[in-house]
Amino acid sequence: MNKILEGILLAKDDRSKLRKDISSKSLASLSLSLNIPGYPKSTSEISEYFNNILSNLKDFLLSNRIFLNPDFTYHKIDEAGDFFISALNVDDEKIHIVKSYTEDFEQKYGRLIDVDITNSCGHPISSNKVKTCFFCGEYPAIDCMRNRRHDYEYMQNQILSYVNIFNKQEKLNDFKNKISALATESLWMEISLTPKPGLVDHSSSGSHTDMDYYSFVKSTCVISQYFSDIVNLAIDDDYVDSVDALPVLRQIGMNMEKSMYEQTNGVNTHKGGIYIMANLIYVCSYLYYHNSLSIPNIHAKLKAMFAGLVSRELVNTSFKSNGVCCYNKYGIKGIRGEMEDGLPIIFENQIEILRKFIVSDNYETISYALKRCLVDIISRSEDTNIIHRAGYEVYLEFRQKAKLTREFDSKSEFLLNYNNMISYCEEKNISPGGAADLLAASWFVYRLFEN
Repeated sequence: MNKILEGILLAKDDRSKLRKDISSKSLASLSLSLNIPGYPKSTSEISEYFNNILSNLKDFLLSNRIFLNPDFTYHKIDEAGDFFISALNVDDEKIHIVKSYTEDFEQKYGRLIDVDITNSCGHPISSNKVKTCFFCGEYPAIDCMRNRRHDYEYMQNQILSYVNIFNKQEKLNDFKNKISALATESLWMEISLTPKPGLVDHSSSGSHTDMDYYSFVKSTCVISQYFSDIVNLAIDDDYVDSVDALPVLRQIGMNMEKSMYEQTNGVNTHKGGIYIMANLIYVCSYLYYHNSLSIPNIHAKLKAMFAGLVSRELVNTSFKSNGVCCYNKYGIKGIRGEMEDGLPIIFENQIEILRKFIVSDNYETISYALKRCLVDIISRSEDTNIIHRAGYEVYLEFRQKAKLTREFDSKSEFLLNYNNMISYCEEKNISPGGAADLLAASWFVYRLFEN
């Protein structure tokens, strides 16, 4: 115990020397430390918490135009715990303003942290406010410490619980931002891929007369605002069972469709994309929250969620739709069959294609990989859009063209046949919209795991 105490005291002496070194250059300083009782003062969880707080503190300072001096900045872990100190590019006349800002920061992030300020002479800037105890919130912290009001094991458990909750929430916030951005990116990648057979792209409306690239720009922007709502639903402990969450997820999807139609004057640009992407975002977020995000688990979760979908919506239904008609006449299950099977077309084929052909991070390489992916999807998927527009025979012929095209290893031969597919779509006035939705979903899953 004496060695531990000696190490802690030596660490605090080293910190004091850093402050003096900064003040010797007539610079003010700011430091961040944690109030961790007992020993050890730092663990992997505590360091993660400290780094999260430090990142937020740096952003907070920058937003308030308080600038750290990078020439005199130190970040270390010693026997006294995690520690950060930096010189400040602030005049002593304004140092009390800085102190008031950091007090606001401390109040926001709790009594476990200490942000200390010294002026250019090395004198501490105090607010003369008494900090209350982190554990009871009733007495002054120094009073509880001196009187040992709280059991050591209790304090350690409370800190560990608090730190873990904070770290998890920070991860979830980061994940929510990234997965929402990735879903938006995936929709952009699909619509921006140019040229495409029968589909709207950057330079053509394909086989469509009621929509163009700008329609998709507006639609993508408006539906992307709902992606974070889907993540929130997936990590809501009130909906541990996904079956209970499905009605809420459907409502979000309906709101997305309504916003889409408002932006496009009633034109369906993304209905299929909304359906697939919303469910993928939900499943990936749910699995991430439960520490089990993997490609096999996404596949399995989708299968579990949509078990019996074909029977419910194509067989045992009085509702007449293009999908029901295609199923009754040709046995084609369309996207419902894909969802019921857990989107195998993505996990068994498209991820591997994208991994194979994306060998460098540039537009030409990625564009070619996406075209290969699109052709493969067309060759394997049951697209009721084509049957509805041009009939079953055209659907079969177009799929066969895609199957032949996908077999060409030569880039020049592939692109030649790809362009022939574009001409065929123009001739027959068809558009593989379902394949476009699956292309965006494939890019989403690929990027989620490649990055």
